[in-house]
Amino acid sequence: GSAATSHVSERRAVNSSMAASLPVSAAAAAAAPLLRLLQLLLLLLPETGVSERTRPVGRYAHCAVSFSDSMVVYGGRGYQYNVHNLSPLSDVWSFSFKETSWKQLISAEAAADGPGERSSHSCVLMPNSDIMIFGGIVGARGSANQRVVNDLWRMALSSDKDGALEAHWERVLVHGDSPSPRFDHTAVLFKQTMIVYGGCVGSDAYADVWMLDTSGGNGFAEWYSWRQLKPLSSSQP
Repeated sequence: GSAATSHVSERRAVNSSMAASLPVSAAAAAAAPLLRLLQLLLLLLPETGVSERTRPVGRYAHCAVSFSDSMVVYGGRGYQYNVHNLSPLSDVWSFSFKETSWKQLISAEAAADGPGERSSHSCVLMPNSDIMIFGGIVGARGSANQRVVNDLWRMALSSDKDGALEAHWERVLVHGDSPSPRFDHTAVLFKQTMIVYGGCVGSDAYADVWMLDTSGGNGFAEWYSWRQLKPLSSSQP
């Protein structure tokens, strides 16, 4: 019994001596894989509090416009907070060129009254400082509620008493015919109107051109209407 105890004590002493004499570089190399794993786990931890969201998540198929000294970004596809699957987004952010900082204008939780989670849509800054949103894809890819739309929304921009940018959503009602549902189209401002060209649904691509007339109204409500523009010649892009 005493001999076995002596051997165990000797092994412990040898192990302690080896650990004490292990070079720092070798110890760091041995711990490096564990440190990398911990770093990856920290990156995967979701941001749980709204106050922790200091910038938008990475995304694509969103829209962005320049307004005053800021850039306003809406929607797109990316990884939502607490969700590790690629999905459409509904939040609105502004980036101040002067302060080089982000501010959330409309959170995903507060976006229920707006156009919702949307990607591959168009945004145009109108002369009255509203951002006009048209078309795109709403709903998550592969879900039963995913669809291509042709609705029209207005993001009204304003400033609070301190000059900070604010935004809220308004649904736009259109009279008459409208462009068919589409995504990945192009939209630009022309005088007081918005011009929309092309787009697609699945493998079908469009070559039509539409103009949104925003000049109508009766003093109490705005009357918007679409008008399809005819090409001057038979040749089309």
